[in-house]
Amino acid sequence: MGVAVRLHLSAEPSYQAKLVRFIENHDEPRAAVAFSGAKEEAAALTAATIPGARLFHEGQFEGRRVRPPVFLRRRPDEHPDEERHSFYEALLEAIDDPLFHNGEWRLFDCTGWPDNPSFRNLAAWCWEQGEERAIIAANRSGAPAQGRVHLPWQGLQNTTWQLKDCFSGVIYIRGGLELDQQGLYVDLEAWKGHLFRCSPKTAPADAAAEFVS
Repeated sequence: MGVAVRLHLSAEPSYQAKLVRFIENHDEPRAAVAFSGAKEEAAALTAATIPGARLFHEGQFEGRRVRPPVFLRRRPDEHPDEERHSFYEALLEAIDDPLFHNGEWRLFDCTGWPDNPSFRNLAAWCWEQGEERAIIAANRSGAPAQGRVHLPWQGLQNTTWQLKDCFSGVIYIRGGLELDQQGLYVDLEAWKGHLFRCSPKTAPADAAAEFVS
C-alpha cells in the first residue's frame, strides 16, 4: 500500500493540485464501515495533507455508519464516536493554516535497512512557506514500519530542530546534523501517522520533549 501511495504522489504537484481528495461521499459506504478506526485515520491524514481540494462528508467526523439515500430527509440516530471526533478535530485544527493551502508541497524519500524492508510501507511529505514547515509521515500498512525520512532542506545541519506532533502535543528535539546526514527516524505502528510542525529550537523545550541520545 505504501508503494502505491508513493507512486501516486510522485505525479507533478501542479497535476495533483487539480484533484479532489476525500475518503467518504454520498455514493459509497461510510468511512467508519469501509475502514477500521486506525486505517481511516491514515487515509484521512493522507487526503487532508496532500495537494488538491479536500472534501469531508457530513457525519464523517462523528463516525456515522448508516448511509441513507440522498432523497430522504430523515436518518437514524447514531451514537457519536468520540475518539474519531477528537482525531478529526485535531486534524482540522492542524491544517487550518495558510501553510497547507499556499505553501510548497514536496514528497520525501524513505529508506531502511537490508534486514528491515518495512520502510516501503511509509510515505512522507512536507509543506513549506517561508520559515513555516510541516512534516507528515504515514504507515500505509497493517504492520509496524520503521525507516528514515530524508529532508531535502538547506541548512539543516546548522541548528537543532523542534518537532511538535499535532495529535499528541509531544515535542521531539532532533539534531540538525543527524537530520541532514541520516534523515528523520520514524517508527510507526500499523496505520499510524505523524503530523509535525517544525521549527528551529530557540528556547528550552517543555517537559513533554523527547531528546535523542
